[in-house]
Amino acid sequence: MALYIPDGVRIYESSEDNLVDAALHANAVITAAGVTAQGVPNMTVNVAAGTAAQAGGIVAIGANAALAMSPADPAQPRIDLVVYDKTTGVVSAISGTPAPTPKPPALPTTKGLLAFVSVSAAALNIGSSNITDMRIQSWPVLIAGLLTNRPTATVMSGGTYFATDAGLFRSNGTTWASVAIAPAAFPDGTAAAPSVSFINDTDTGYYRSGSNQSAIVGGGANVARFVASASPVNWVDINSAATGIGPSIQAVGSDANVALTISSKGGGNVLIAAAAAAHNLLNLVDAASAVNYAQIAASPTGNSVNFQVAGTDTDVYLAMSSKGAGDISLYSGTFSRRTGQFINLASSVNYVIFQPSVTGNAISTYPGGTDTNVAYIISSKGNGSVFLMAGQNARTIAAFIDTASAVNNIYVQPNVTTGAAVIGAQGSDANVGVDIYSKGVGAYRFVRNGAAISFLIQDAASSVNYLQAGASAAGVQPSLSSAGTDTNIHIYLTPKGTGVVGFNYAATALGGGAAATLGTIGGTGPTVAGQTEWVKIVVNGNTRWFPVWL
Repeated sequence: MALYIPDGVRIYESSEDNLVDAALHANAVITAAGVTAQGVPNMTVNVAAGTAAQAGGIVAIGANAALAMSPADPAQPRIDLVVYDKTTGVVSAISGTPAPTPKPPALPTTKGLLAFVSVSAAALNIGSSNITDMRIQSWPVLIAGLLTNRPTATVMSGGTYFATDAGLFRSNGTTWASVAIAPAAFPDGTAAAPSVSFINDTDTGYYRSGSNQSAIVGGGANVARFVASASPVNWVDINSAATGIGPSIQAVGSDANVALTISSKGGGNVLIAAAAAAHNLLNLVDAASAVNYAQIAASPTGNSVNFQVAGTDTDVYLAMSSKGAGDISLYSGTFSRRTGQFINLASSVNYVIFQPSVTGNAISTYPGGTDTNVAYIISSKGNGSVFLMAGQNARTIAAFIDTASAVNNIYVQPNVTTGAAVIGAQGSDANVGVDIYSKGVGAYRFVRNGAAISFLIQDAASSVNYLQAGASAAGVQPSLSSAGTDTNIHIYLTPKGTGVVGFNYAATALGGGAAATLGTIGGTGPTVAGQTEWVKIVVNGNTRWFPVWL
């Protein structure tokens, strides 16, 4: 609150506000903008054009040759303000309140004060004695702003300085001249007593830590050090960011491509963390005398991102490891779909190997490990089938179909030299058969060397009868018989064309007595005296003998 002293010396609120505003925001009238009475006084005043320095730059104050003041109060005096708008520079008058001891009205924060105008009771004009100059003028004055916002030198008082993004300039009232600025030099300082510090924290600041080096310190200890290399042309930018965007550290310089190196000391690790270093995101672990390393390569549109190894060795392995017995999973679709999972087992010593191949050879997958013999299991989920495909999954070459609660299975077994390969049945049942199915009425073929058919079993539409062969124990003969749903089922042996059905049979020699001939039994045939062998046939358990002539 301003003081009001009855002896005529007054400190008004509006003038006090104007002084405070000028001190806090560097507001000052630089040129002209004086307020004067008219040559023939009346109820207007003449405001000259001028310029003012504001916190945001320069404001041009517009002239008004006849700024009207409000008519005088008939009984009491008042004090008016002549002001300018800090943004537009337009001048205006603000009327005070008539009173026996008047005071000026409050000064709006958007206005700058030029003059007080005392308006006597019932006054008809305003003379020079009624105007009090309230401009706060400062020469020389320093103004800051962009070079593109610098006013012409003719509207600035001589000695005015303008600091811009392109350097410091001084006006002589006619033109701007560039001002050379001598670089400031500071002592080297130390970490405990930096050469640039703070009044309330003298061991925090900036100092020269060595030749072509500087450091930021806090609490007397180095926080960051900046080291220049010989003939440097590239450097690092640290950028802040707006809401929703992270700040960045990036390499810049005159080179077209500039790498960015982050290095630990000795064999220390490099950690990338989040949540104020509370959560480790990536730990890059060094190894003594390391010469090989991993690298992640970005890619242009349509190509894949690469994770690969590099180094001085000709052949460099790539190892990916989980912690403990944790699994390793591969995902796609921004972790929305799992495409692969490698499951670990406690104390596991065996594993799977995936091996590519050269031109003309097949790729392979097989087990490895410390065990001498390691089985290899491919399993479906639930009762799902297992398929072997070709043509990039275009053609099925084998399907292994599961059965609920299955306990028996097929096995395929190779063999040593001269031994036959085996396809067999096994399982928990004591006796396990093997069924071989064709589709529709397709035939069963046994083929030699992939070309010559050795044996063919032909199906018939709606067949219900079939041929079966039976093995036997010692002393019992093996059998070939027909079976099926019909009561009586014949067996046909049919040669092709004029071919015959032959039997390789151990014939029985003829016993004593007269030899029968075909002629004596009413037939025609060989002319020899008699048969030389008999053929034994068992029919319904009864033995029958047939003579044979050679």
